[in-house]
Amino acid sequence: MEWFVENWPLIVAAWGALHVFASTITALTPTPRDDAALAKLYKFIERVALVVGKAKREAPK
Repeated sequence: MEWFVENWPLIVAAWGALHVFASTITALTPTPRDDAALAKLYKFIERVALVVGKAKREAPK
């Protein structure tokens, strides 16, 4: 627990960087195949970031 508290800023920064990376890859790539590969990771990151309800963007139709 002590390690977690001491490294909290680093943990938050790593999660943020991972979120930005997943978002960038899915936004910049034209094929849905690689989007699907990161979709599970992105959903998990959204849950951790508490992106729910109106804060979550709707998928284009």
